[in-house]
Amino acid sequence: MDSTDFTQFWELFAPDTCFLNRRAATEREWNGCTPDKKRAVTDWLKRHGSYKGRNPYFFLQDFREVRAEPTNYNGRALKDGVQYVSARYNGAWGLYTLEDVKLFNMETKQ
Repeated sequence: MDSTDFTQFWELFAPDTCFLNRRAATEREWNGCTPDKKRAVTDWLKRHGSYKGRNPYFFLQDFREVRAEPTNYNGRALKDGVQYVSARYNGAWGLYTLEDVKLFNMETKQ
C-alpha cells in the first residue's frame, strides 16, 4: 500500500483541527499496519463516517481487527490462561476460546 491509501484514510477520518499536527505520527502508525487492518479501518470509516473528537493516531492504535472466522482449536496446542469452550460454528462442533464464542455468538453445549 502506498501513501495514497493514507491520504484516503486521513480524508475519511476528517480529524478535528486540533489533531492536524498528528498527521506525520499517524502516517507512521498507518505504515506499520497490516494490509488487512488498513482495509478494515477504511471500510469502517466508509460505513460510519468521520470520527469527530478522536485523535487519529490513537484511533489506529486502538482499532481491533475483527476476524472473519473463529479459530477451532481441536487438535491444536492450547495456551495457558485461556478459557476454551465446546461450541458449534457453521453447523460443526469444535473447541473455541470463550472470547470467540461470545464474539461470534456461537451455540455451546450445556
